[in-house]
Amino acid sequence: EMDSGEKCIFLLKKCTKVLDTYEPRKTTVDAYIQDCECLKDKKVGEQALKFIHQVFYGCCRYQKFLKMFVTSFMYKCPATALRAEQTLYIVIAYLLFFRLEELTVPQFREFLACGYGTPPALLALMQYALNVEELEKWVKVEWCKVYDVDYIEKDVIGKLQSFRDQLKSVVDEVEYKATGTIKAADGTCLGTIEKKRTEFKPFNLTQPRPRLIPEPDVISREVKAQPVPASIHKNSLNKVEEQKKKRMEEEKAKVLSKYTEADHFSLETSARRDHEAVMDDLKKKVESEQMAECTFYPKTSKKFVAPAGDATVRHNAASVLREDALLKQKQAKEYQILKRYQEDLH
Repeated sequence: EMDSGEKCIFLLKKCTKVLDTYEPRKTTVDAYIQDCECLKDKKVGEQALKFIHQVFYGCCRYQKFLKMFVTSFMYKCPATALRAEQTLYIVIAYLLFFRLEELTVPQFREFLACGYGTPPALLALMQYALNVEELEKWVKVEWCKVYDVDYIEKDVIGKLQSFRDQLKSVVDEVEYKATGTIKAADGTCLGTIEKKRTEFKPFNLTQPRPRLIPEPDVISREVKAQPVPASIHKNSLNKVEEQKKKRMEEEKAKVLSKYTEADHFSLETSARRDHEAVMDDLKKKVESEQMAECTFYPKTSKKFVAPAGDATVRHNAASVLREDALLKQKQAKEYQILKRYQEDLH
């Protein structure tokens, strides 16, 4: 027979498996309980089958309520809550909110302490469910959209708060199991777990005997240069270049001797005229004609003949008076410059 802890683990596993494998579109709750393969195990007695049936039926009935609670818990505590244990949280929440009075707190404590589920996640779930402010902040508004406000406040949250003092010892036990300490109301730790530490002891090994290190061999560092071979002086760069040219000429003559004029292909394309060259010639001719029209070279009727001697210019009265006036203006301007210079000296 199984003890109480193994029995709780067995029941929780069966409940979560039934919930995970149930497909409401294909069958009903009662029909699925009768046809479910996991419940045909011989270990499932009448009492266990009735418990699984009741939990399965209750989780389906309060599906919206429990999903809202577990979803808000997953969003609130993403570091501790595991998505793989989401169905387990639904079962624990159903027992906590709706069947705690019938189940009793000691029996509910066995489900939490059986070891199925991670203790930090179960601790965060219990603290979240018993905290009225967190419930009002995260999930109460969503509950009130589906259920009556009085029902949520009195029959759900209020009823669970009435078991708060009885559940305190259960929460402390889960906290002690998850963290190793229990926090008091003022935040101080009441107890710690003394962990056994591994004591390191040296191995009893045979001490090796010291080895005799041989003296290192003496490495000679004397560098002996080999004499220059006489073949190096027999050749030179000029000789090498001449040999290259001679070899190239021989190869050219050898290649040309293989091919004759008759071996070349006589194609009709070779007889065609070069259109590109013809177009270039026409283009140059047209451009030269256009430039000839744009360039102007006037034709002279007579050739220029330079005069043999200097031209004689006769002065009239007007030219004499003009020269005299220019001379007087120049003299007056020089007089003013000298006068200003003399004034500046004084």
